[in-house]
Amino acid sequence: MPTRGKLWLIPIKKLYDRSVTVRSSSILEPRSASLQIRINSQDAERLGIESGNAISLSINGSTYKAPASIEKHIPKGQVIVDRGSGVAVVEPVVVELKLVK
Repeated sequence: MPTRGKLWLIPIKKLYDRSVTVRSSSILEPRSASLQIRINSQDAERLGIESGNAISLSINGSTYKAPASIEKHIPKGQVIVDRGSGVAVVEPVVVELKLVK
């Protein structure tokens, strides 16, 4: 999977995602998290991104905007989003991240 200089978006499953089951439940929906783009601290530094910055994530012709969460434990070269968070991806894919100014 490594591609030099590229970032890979890795979708992960979260208990309270934004799926239809959770969104239609008045009890579960408030517990679901909004879209957050999690990135390795070294990649964030290289791109000039700080935790909380608005960033855009572009894949397959679609762009999503969300706050950045900088996390040391995420492997370098990977970006993490929760499945069901609104990003149309079900498997790892190369993405482009930009700081929203």
